[in-house]
Amino acid sequence: MITTMAGRFGLAIPALALAGRLASQRTRPRSVGAVPSEGGTFVCIVLGTALLVGALTYFPVLALGPVVEQLMRAR
Repeated sequence: MITTMAGRFGLAIPALALAGRLASQRTRPRSVGAVPSEGGTFVCIVLGTALLVGALTYFPVLALGPVVEQLMRAR
């Protein structure tokens, strides 16, 4: 019981403290290197990143599937 409480609150309390510290900071003016998050460019970057990470996650399985299938038939 004590271990469960320490595991739950031991991570939640520092996370909430960090969130409070970040929320209390003043906003900074937009700089030259900032990407605006309300345009189509931002949407394209986010979707492209999601598709790229998803493809790189599943590519090894898709590429090695036929290899493993041929090895299983050889037996």
